[in-house]
Amino acid sequence: MSRFLRPSRALAAAGGVAALTLAVAAPAGAVQSKTLTYKCKYPLIGIKALSIKIDLDIPNTWPAGQATNPFGIVATASAFDMAAGLQAVDGLTAIEGTSTAFATVKTAQGFSVPAKTVATIAKTTLPNPVPNPLVLTATGSTPALTFDEPGVEKIVLDKLAINLTALDAGGAPIVLPPVTKDIDGVAVSDSDGNTNTFDVYCKLDAGQDTTLGSFEIVNDGSTPGPTPTPGGATPTPVVPTPTPVVPTPTPGGATPTPVLAKFKYSLQGTAAVNTLTKGTMPLTGSIDAALNVATGDYTATTVLNPTQGRLTALGILPVTVGIAMVPSGPTTGKLVDDQLTANLKIRVKVTSVKLFGAIPLAGGNNCQTTKLSDIALKSTDSFDPTGTGGNIGGTFAISDLNGCGILNGIVSPLTAGNGNSIQAKLTPSS
Repeated sequence: MSRFLRPSRALAAAGGVAALTLAVAAPAGAVQSKTLTYKCKYPLIGIKALSIKIDLDIPNTWPAGQATNPFGIVATASAFDMAAGLQAVDGLTAIEGTSTAFATVKTAQGFSVPAKTVATIAKTTLPNPVPNPLVLTATGSTPALTFDEPGVEKIVLDKLAINLTALDAGGAPIVLPPVTKDIDGVAVSDSDGNTNTFDVYCKLDAGQDTTLGSFEIVNDGSTPGPTPTPGGATPTPVVPTPTPVVPTPTPGGATPTPVLAKFKYSLQGTAAVNTLTKGTMPLTGSIDAALNVATGDYTATTVLNPTQGRLTALGILPVTVGIAMVPSGPTTGKLVDDQLTANLKIRVKVTSVKLFGAIPLAGGNNCQTTKLSDIALKSTDSFDPTGTGGNIGGTFAISDLNGCGILNGIVSPLTAGNGNSIQAKLTPSS
């Protein structure tokens, strides 16, 4: 069940989560603990802080030439600021999965031996409301190894990989859209090919020592083997691939109703209707979106509040024009990782035209563009759905105006044109 690791020969490490009982009395030892902090990227939730406390049940000493017992590992992860993202998903009640530690055993003789440990995150029912932090616990054990030579051995964590499954009340998986780029913007792909699970990509915060623990190999009194020469060929570990736990799919039948996540945002920015007003106008509003978590597609109700600007057509006269950008139908779009697109149709209305800001000249509910304008917006930076939100922008064209009374002949012929724009910040709201 395990391979013996002898630095004087070919080295091998066996990885897994099942405990192995050996007929060797365990020397006295103690739990060695290490706490590390990360930034982790989740689907829908974005980049959040993670603190993980790793407890390694390891002996102080171990006899040379005898296989170690697998060392028990308990990893307690504190995931911060998860509530908004998890509670947005309809029917999400529990999480389960695995945490894989890619570690290296640094031997006293100068060898670096890979040791992979897969720990199980048992099904964890989410409290309501989701606490901050959300605590998840993973348990597992290290591979069993044999060391021929005395000296102090260190276990160093190289990389942490987390794979999770979101579950509904019946225990069925909820498919979430995959993360396509890690925190550094490097393209990534799904680690297990299972659409029911999702990967969490974590990056260690700078300036941390990732040594998890150490123990000493002591001479058992037998004739020692030949002393190895460091710097030879790197030993090849034998690491069996763990069998993934795949939830049993629900029997076929009617197409299941898509699982939705609901998000609300405030909108604040500027709009420029270059053929109608001078400069930019302040723009505020809101977006209330329902997102299909499996595909990233969403529909939303968009509200854009009335604004005002300085009329272009009348030259030096101080004419203030009230503008309403009225959405027609739902906004549609897609969230792919940290990039958002939005498509909406609006009709531009001139609600008022006032000389010196007080004398009404024209305007009203009927003074509006003759055609709807299509506006395609997209992220201009990284979009964090539940944290900081993000910026969007785009350009659009408008048609001529109609129903503007005495201003029809002055303003309408000059209104139609391209190059109008919207730049806005979306901020999550309750």
